[in-house]
Amino acid sequence: ICVKSTGRSDQHRSRPEVSETPAAATLQILQGDYSFLRSHPNSYQITVLHIIDTTIGGGWSVAVPSKSPSSYSVGIVSEFVRFMGYPSIVIQADAGPDMQQLAAQAAVKLREGGLTVTVRSSAVNTHQGQGFVERWIAKMTGQCRALRLQLESRLKREISSVDEIHELQPIIRIPFVHA
Repeated sequence: ICVKSTGRSDQHRSRPEVSETPAAATLQILQGDYSFLRSHPNSYQITVLHIIDTTIGGGWSVAVPSKSPSSYSVGIVSEFVRFMGYPSIVIQADAGPDMQQLAAQAAVKLREGGLTVTVRSSAVNTHQGQGFVERWIAKMTGQCRALRLQLESRLKREISSVDEIHELQPIIRIPFVHA
């Protein structure tokens, strides 16, 4: 299941890989982008917002109603920044208008809370500028696929994007371990 869900085709590099380590070690860069999950081609898709701390390589992925900025998605970005505890950050967003608007609205909210926030855009039509979040999305998507395939294997049936997993709880047995 792991190989089936996380396997990728060979890379097609045209030039040597460039390090993505931030130039200034003290500069805290957060990258943001959206992705979409679906169980099968042409099925219902789930919109996912990703916000990644490039210093540690970790972040949050949260299902959101749409790519349009909302108080919910602004709150997710703001909460992530507060959770990280940085007094000053750069939010680097995908060049798309939805992500740019979300970054700008989150910056306003964070500035109101006393943080120093800079918003910048990654280069248009390039994945290299958003390499950390792109790799995060690939890993998260693979893990979601692995979990779905594992559950389908246990249930001996397919699961679609609209199935409510909690309804399947009586079938799934998760042992409780006492510490």
